[in-house]
Amino acid sequence: MAQPAELIVARTPPARHGGAWAWCQRHLWGTRGNALVSVVLIAWLAWCLPPAMEWGLWHAVFRPDADSCQAVRGSGACWGVVAEKYRLILLGRYPFDEQW
Repeated sequence: MAQPAELIVARTPPARHGGAWAWCQRHLWGTRGNALVSVVLIAWLAWCLPPAMEWGLWHAVFRPDADSCQAVRGSGACWGVVAEKYRLILLGRYPFDEQW
């Protein structure tokens, strides 16, 4: 007959050395140079992102209508052309019979 197994004593879990915060501390703010580059890039994104969002999303036209696209010319994107020309954008002038 088999002997009863001995219980294994519980140990404390290992210290966590990973994660997003540890990665940021190590790579983004680890040295003065990295910290300077990180701050400059964050400031640049804070300056560029709001106008890009306004142009690309808030003032954009999403339907493939030439008149609507002309109405937002200079103030918003015309994403309807992507819906109309997605095959040409993805595959170029590849022969139509051999696509997909």
